[in-house]
Amino acid sequence: MFKIGDLWYLLHYYDYYISQNARGPYRRPPGNFTIDYPEVRVGKRMFDGKRHIYSGFISLVIGENPPLSGHHGGAQSCMREIYPGPGGRLYCKPAEEVVNFFSEKHFEYKSKSNPLPTRIDVPNNYMLECTAMMSPDAKLDIVLRAQEDLTDGYHLQIEPSRQMISFRGTGRPIERGGCPIDTSKPVKVQVFVQGSIIECFVNDAYAVTRRVDEHLDGDLALRVLGGKVEIETLVIRTEKLQEEENAE
Repeated sequence: MFKIGDLWYLLHYYDYYISQNARGPYRRPPGNFTIDYPEVRVGKRMFDGKRHIYSGFISLVIGENPPLSGHHGGAQSCMREIYPGPGGRLYCKPAEEVVNFFSEKHFEYKSKSNPLPTRIDVPNNYMLECTAMMSPDAKLDIVLRAQEDLTDGYHLQIEPSRQMISFRGTGRPIERGGCPIDTSKPVKVQVFVQGSIIECFVNDAYAVTRRVDEHLDGDLALRVLGGKVEIETLVIRTEKLQEEENAE
């Protein structure tokens, strides 16, 4: 339980409640009431005097028929900064220190320069930063660890008309609704691909994290599945140590 501004927040499993009084009553905020959906569980909040920092266990999904979910494998999510949005909702973005840790530039694209490749050769572990102008009816599909067939891999899909961010691949699909996206300005996407964990952030507000065990390597691809999308910038960064090891 902690306070930001005039509201008290009570963290629960993977969602939270708000109140104007420490003693309650507590209620769920309107719309989306999760910090990260759905794999980050039992999150803890820390405070450094300026920022509220959040991290939690990343749950396991075992088997397919039916899947056994909710088991905590010991891995922690990256540190995120949480801050209030409209109606008391908590928004979430990667902590500045986490972003800065990926300091080596592997690939960079800027609009009005060379055409963006259909497929991009990327390391097994990296950070993606991307900005895109999207029409209200657009659907952007970012294929992570794409295999020879682009339908095979992990798909981060952003759909403003449905206020939907989804993650598809092996196992059950994840759909996070209630995520308003303003298409009058560039949409910002950050993705951390590391080992068997992929953590995605949209507009410094909405997070989707998923365990990925089948494909531990592959390319990066971007597809437009509807409407109009113009990629403005795209940067792939890695840890400095990783680049040095690859050079050796």
